[in-house]
Amino acid sequence: MPDFLKKKEKRPVISLPLTSMDYLLITGTVIINAALWWYILDIYSSLNAEVPTHYNFNGQVDKTGAKSTIFLLPAISLATNILLYALSFFPHTFNYTVKITEQNAPNQYRLGMNLVRWTGFIISILFAAITYMTIQNAQGKMGGIGKWFIIIFMVITTVMMIVYFIMAEKKK
Repeated sequence: MPDFLKKKEKRPVISLPLTSMDYLLITGTVIINAALWWYILDIYSSLNAEVPTHYNFNGQVDKTGAKSTIFLLPAISLATNILLYALSFFPHTFNYTVKITEQNAPNQYRLGMNLVRWTGFIISILFAAITYMTIQNAQGKMGGIGKWFIIIFMVITTVMMIVYFIMAEKKK
């Protein structure tokens, strides 16, 4: 029988209080998103009719579009963060690399919630950076985003996942 048809394990549903790190990540994410929207609204009228809408792997512009597309990345960032924030309150529904028990649930749920909140924070930084660089490119102040930008964010995301898996294994 395929795994998705098997009966799911019964996991404890517990409520974990927000920590100071949670408040810091949530506040940071809100500030980054608000600043990004403020920046776009402030600069929008001075943008050219067309802005970069896509970059190749080398970080060079390979497609342009209407300046209104500049709102797309902040909108995706905001929507993603709202969904991740809501999801973070249901850690018993996450997929875990270890079996969840009454004993390890608080630690595993906290790790899962942290991973989701860190992901939202990093997405906010990533989308804000790309939007900023796109505006700089549209104004002729930059010539692409550079391939190092893409590589750095791939490394950050990979390291974040590796750290999570190591910590989850330690707190079995």
